[in-house]
Amino acid sequence: MSKIPQRWHEENQWYFVTVVTFERERWLGEEHYANLLLECFRDERKMLSFRIGALTILQDHWHGIMRPQTGHLGELIGSVKKRMWHKRRKHEPKVGEIWQPRFLDHRLRNPKDFAEHVRYIIENPIKHNVTDKAQDWPWTFVHDHPFG
Repeated sequence: MSKIPQRWHEENQWYFVTVVTFERERWLGEEHYANLLLECFRDERKMLSFRIGALTILQDHWHGIMRPQTGHLGELIGSVKKRMWHKRRKHEPKVGEIWQPRFLDHRLRNPKDFAEHVRYIIENPIKHNVTDKAQDWPWTFVHDHPFG
């Protein structure tokens, strides 16, 4: 029996999510692709109802605090990953895999947990040595959403 816990499939729950590029390729570090990923989130908002509490995009992964308001988290992440693949394919017709097949998530249980993960997102570009000051990293976004 697997020791991996079942995902929570509740609507209106905040989750901390990590999505990694295939084989940790560093293509997300290019401004063009970071912008395309942001465009994917905007496009998906037209199809799925969700909120983003915070987001950071690094060279080979991104972290987000997401709240699907309808559907479930796997549907949301899968849709964003698929849309990004299609957008990359328009620019690179022979593109292969671009994402790891899975993603990591953690259901945020209370305001303290939420705040700790927002802090993690803000500090992640420093941890990965892409900037010395968190406020200088152009691919981190924090929205003023209460936990509830």
